[in-house]
Amino acid sequence: VGAFLHNASNRGAAWVFSRDQGGEENWAEVKKLVASDAYIEDQFGFAVAIDDDTIVVGAFRDGNTSDSGSAYVFDYDGTGWVQSAKLLAADGKTMDSFGRAVSLSGDRVVV
Repeated sequence: VGAFLHNASNRGAAWVFSRDQGGEENWAEVKKLVASDAYIEDQFGFAVAIDDDTIVVGAFRDGNTSDSGSAYVFDYDGTGWVQSAKLLAADGKTMDSFGRAVSLSGDRVVV
């Protein structure tokens, strides 16, 4: 679940919930995801996608003052969710909003 305006500086966050936590059919939060290099107004969590043990989270205003955008990849390593990559457009420009939409299927991510 993404919350791109989370906290006073709009850095954003996303939360992972899992079923059967503390009882059958009971959903519970298992991890709060944040960008390792969070900056004000990044809006991390605007777009979120999951496929099996991989999550991708868009931060369309990332880039400090350029707002070119990015997407972060998190993988489940058997014990928890860890950030494994930060995706940037090779030809990113100011105000591109890369990360406004994300999709994930197997080993492919579309941003």
